[in-house]
Amino acid sequence: MGENDAIAKLRTLSKSEFNVLKLYCQSYRYRDIAKKLYMQTSSVKNYMGRIYVKLGLDQLPNRARTFAMARVYCPAIKEFEKRKGKDKSLVLVGKEEEPEPIKGELMKIVEEDDGGAEEIVEGEIIKIDTTPTPPPDYPSQRRKPNPLLIGFLVIAFISILFTGYSLYDRFFKQPAAVPEQSTVAEQPTEEVAVAEPIQTDQPQVIPTNTEVIHTATYTPEPTFPPKPAILFEDDFEDGLSNAWEVVSGNPIVVNGTLSTDRDTWLQIGDPTWTNYSVELQGESGVDHFHDGPNVVALRMVDMDNMYAYKWVIVEREWSVVESGEWNAVPQTYSLKQRKATNFLFEVKGNAVKVYVDGVLESSFFDNKFNQGRIGLFMAENTIIDDFKIKEILE
Repeated sequence: MGENDAIAKLRTLSKSEFNVLKLYCQSYRYRDIAKKLYMQTSSVKNYMGRIYVKLGLDQLPNRARTFAMARVYCPAIKEFEKRKGKDKSLVLVGKEEEPEPIKGELMKIVEEDDGGAEEIVEGEIIKIDTTPTPPPDYPSQRRKPNPLLIGFLVIAFISILFTGYSLYDRFFKQPAAVPEQSTVAEQPTEEVAVAEPIQTDQPQVIPTNTEVIHTATYTPEPTFPPKPAILFEDDFEDGLSNAWEVVSGNPIVVNGTLSTDRDTWLQIGDPTWTNYSVELQGESGVDHFHDGPNVVALRMVDMDNMYAYKWVIVEREWSVVESGEWNAVPQTYSLKQRKATNFLFEVKGNAVKVYVDGVLESSFFDNKFNQGRIGLFMAENTIIDDFKIKEILE
């Protein structure tokens, strides 16, 4: 197959299919492609099945399919992107829609090819494994705290407090002051005769009329501190506000709440916003991060730079996203089942906090992003309500 034929077939793909194939050619596994593109792993598999059909690879045997992908279509993707900047007519024409679930033999082919594109060198197939290594504090590698050790430390702490208070009360506390008693004996009182006043003729005092001038007293008006302004709010009672920017997916408003039937990304706000709080009611549709987490993004410069709070029913954690790399913030991981939850996020100065059901869950300090918008990523069947953004005054 010539280069032009390969590029012609690539043009039949949609943008989502092209992005999936591009990461597949970089040897990403399906679950890693899903994280990169904010999809579910099942959606990536469905996209790969439709890609095989459009490129005519579903009918080839395994070795021939591997050869065609590694030596024809993966190089053609690089050539397509190189030529696209010079030739404006070279665009993808595939319709953007969620693919139908694949079954049978096609699903078997897709499952066998999980692991990314393979390279063929001198007749031998060499699989390239670029699976990202999980960070040291990944949930599966966390050590559970020893309850006996925790109990011992609590008892020791209480004992130290009690001993310290006893020593203070014995040696340092001041005794109560005793009132001094008078040493002077009370002397008996003698009755003293009081002479009656002598009546003398005194001049009569004539009262004079004086006018009292009342002066008004100035009372300053009470002053009250300014109230923080509400920058944006949406209770979804009248549908989705036009202020929302839909980046991808399909937001659906039902019975005054926001939901979705696929991975959906929304954003709101002004890029110059600095100190603000975000409050919302959230109910996740998935249990664990590997099924596709929900994300609340603060001070979002763009899709690759922001503070991101990932949350599902069981797990929650902060990440600092720089140049597309997600770095978990140490000691912010929480493992507790909580389906319907009230979230309150705050960013002020270099402090980032989240309150869950009125209790401070985690916080950290960072200076990478000083201003930015608010992003909301929703996995399938997630429910959002009573979304509100307020400014935080200095």
